[in-house]
Amino acid sequence: MSPLKIKVYEEGDSTIWIPVSSRSPEKEARALLPFAGLKGFYKHGFKAASESSPYFKALASIQSAYLRREKKTFRVKVGIETQRRDAWRHGHGQSNSPLLSPTLGWVEVPVKQLMDISPEELAFELESSGEWLVSSKRIQKDPEGPMFRQTVREDRTFQLEFRARALDVWEAKCALSGATCVLEGGSSHKRCRRV
Repeated sequence: MSPLKIKVYEEGDSTIWIPVSSRSPEKEARALLPFAGLKGFYKHGFKAASESSPYFKALASIQSAYLRREKKTFRVKVGIETQRRDAWRHGHGQSNSPLLSPTLGWVEVPVKQLMDISPEELAFELESSGEWLVSSKRIQKDPEGPMFRQTVREDRTFQLEFRARALDVWEAKCALSGATCVLEGGSSHKRCRRV
């Protein structure tokens, strides 16, 4: 099998490469997903000369800049700074939201499932594989059918923090068997399920 390489998105593609940044200090996963919809505008590019484009155009610009390793030097308040162009502003356009780049890696996902994917899912795929470029299990498992089903369940109000700490402690492995599967800790039971 040939190594994966990201591709700049073109209209009509069935899959798309999504950049994923390292987790926030609060352990929140962060990826360039269409939180403002596909027609919403997203800030991207150099920190000192950012652009604002609809989702697919912004993503293609970031992909292209990543592949070309575009950097530029700017004079800023603190002196001279070299900046990357493959960056995006995380959040709904707030000026104080962090500028991110694909420091964790890239995940290839089906375009038709783009609105159903979470940053946590993408980060988990990269972290559990240990790779920089990952073709999503959504593509590998069943490209035509749904991967998830709706269920009713009750979660702790602190579930994300609990999960992040459990992954840190057990290094994304089952504490009993050492299996590398998704770990779910419930209030009355614990179980592992394969993804």
